[in-house]
Amino acid sequence: VTRASAPCGPLLRWIQELVIEHVERTKLQAKLIASKLQLVSAEELETMAEADVAEAEASLSSAQKALAEREESLAKLSAQKATAEQAAQNLRKLEGLGSVAPTRPRRQEPLKAAAAAAVEVELEVSGTLAAVEQKLARLGVPFDVGSSTLLEGNAAQALALPRIADVLKEHRGKLKLQLEGHRDESEPQGLDLERSLAVYQWLVEIAGCSPGMLRLKGRAARAGNGRFAVPVPIQELVLRKGPLPPEQQQLGSCPFGIYFSEGSSELLPETLAVVTAMAKCLREDEYTVRIEGHAAKTEPSEVALQRSRAVRDAFLGLGVSRSQLQSESCKDFHPLSRSTNLATNRRVEVHIV
Repeated sequence: VTRASAPCGPLLRWIQELVIEHVERTKLQAKLIASKLQLVSAEELETMAEADVAEAEASLSSAQKALAEREESLAKLSAQKATAEQAAQNLRKLEGLGSVAPTRPRRQEPLKAAAAAAVEVELEVSGTLAAVEQKLARLGVPFDVGSSTLLEGNAAQALALPRIADVLKEHRGKLKLQLEGHRDESEPQGLDLERSLAVYQWLVEIAGCSPGMLRLKGRAARAGNGRFAVPVPIQELVLRKGPLPPEQQQLGSCPFGIYFSEGSSELLPETLAVVTAMAKCLREDEYTVRIEGHAAKTEPSEVALQRSRAVRDAFLGLGVSRSQLQSESCKDFHPLSRSTNLATNRRVEVHIV
């Protein structure tokens, strides 16, 4: 009996170590999720504050424009009066001469963009087939009351999650989804975003989906969708043809887009040509857009917001209304490449809201 029970001691110690390791890992994952939630919430508050500032600046700009127009009209009237008085004096002095021909005011030339107009750029607004939208609408991931836990005996979750991953993979990088988390009024704040993050982590870490194709959004209880995380297609101003900076050209399979040099938010000549074409589209169609700045994992995270604001300022200089533009930093959370092509992550995306 003594010899037979001898292995039980090491086996028990091994099981204890395994349990301790599992508990520690669970605690670390919980801390990581809490940190990410705090970060995303802070960024949402920053975005809302920027939107309020943009609205106030737009109102101020309108008032200043109206005042400038009135002052210009008054200046023209004063100039016309002075011209008329001078003409009357000349007529009295030089009787018999023809009246002085009025001078034609000089027309101001429109401000031209600094980008070269010779570059061919093709843009389109990404769309999703109605059948795909209906399919995604039926793939809401349900959660238990007060929970953001996935796949612990929940058959509905086990059915919905792989189907969302399949839809993403079928579109081969041409579909982006915003994972919108919801909660009931009686549930704690932040649980909506936790549910969104839980679905995001499953799709990226388990299903192998690209984090560059996914975004997170907490919808609180406003939409009335209950305890769900719902995948919603993102509309984007997509570049189908255009110039690429030399570094991205060398990659061979880099999608067209708005790219930057490492650690920089300065608009490259190729980038400026794309931004100029996008500004024309925004002026004509009056879309309200979210300008997402992204950084590679090797760069300072603050450069993402600097890139977003650089593109926003370029749009403003090209005549786009400030009320149409929202700046947002995604830092390095949504890379298009997680391996060698890090240059594709130094980018800005323009999403329609």
